Amino acid sequence: MGILPGDIQQGQLGDCYLQCALSAMAEWPERIQKLFTTEKANSEGVYGIWVVWDGVLKEVIVDDYLWYNNKNRDLVSMRAQGKELWPQLLEKTWAKLNGDYCSIDGGFARDPLHHFTGAPVIHFRIKEQRLWNEWKEVLWTQCLKGEGEHFIMTAGTYAEDPSGQQLGDTYERDGIFYCHAYTLLGAYLVTLKTGQQVKLLRFRNPHGQGEWKGKYSDNDNQSWSQVPQSEKDRIQFNLF
Repeated sequence: MGILPGDIQQGQLGDCYLQCALSAMAEWPERIQKLFTTEKANSEGVYGIWVVWDGVLKEVIVDDYLWYNNKNRDLVSMRAQGKELWPQLLEKTWAKLNGDYCSIDGGFARDPLHHFTGAPVIHFRIKEQRLWNEWKEVLWTQCLKGEGEHFIMTAGTYAEDPSGQQLGDTYERDGIFYCHAYTLLGAYLVTLKTGQQVKLLRFRNPHGQGEWKGKYSDNDNQSWSQVPQSEKDRIQFNLF
């Protein structure tokens, strides 16, 4: 079983939160591997998955039948790169735990992260500007801690700002989707050549479309020219 974060492609379901959580877990492939009691593909098409449900470790049995749209034969469930099957099997496990596929259309990454790892999850949901002003330094500290201790981290966007204004145009301009979940890959306090420090976050869009277009984007050569090579090496600049 070859496991990569980029193996997952979103299907027709709105379960980007699940896709984002699984992609974040796949940064450490062993975290995905140890979920499976059945390690290899088999002719019976039956697989066992470990989950923590209602505080109890249990094995969920799923088959490898996937959900297709009868009209256009398009895959409704997750897609995967190449011959990988683990994303679809974990999605099917999540659907089985919640009743059916329709029940997992929309949600928060905190839930699958908890049930697939058994670990406690801290969830910050801050919508009001007042609360953001109060909590942003706390969140930044948590992101830095998570980066240093290899925490699984995710983030999401709203459809509107604190004043109620729809953000669709803003997100389209900046390259970020609204009402969407992202894998948070890292947090870095970067020292520029001038001695000034900037805070940078690295995200992955789980369905691989859209890219940040603001400061420190791939094409922002002016901003990156102010970052010393030693700092670029430290934060693995080539991966941005």
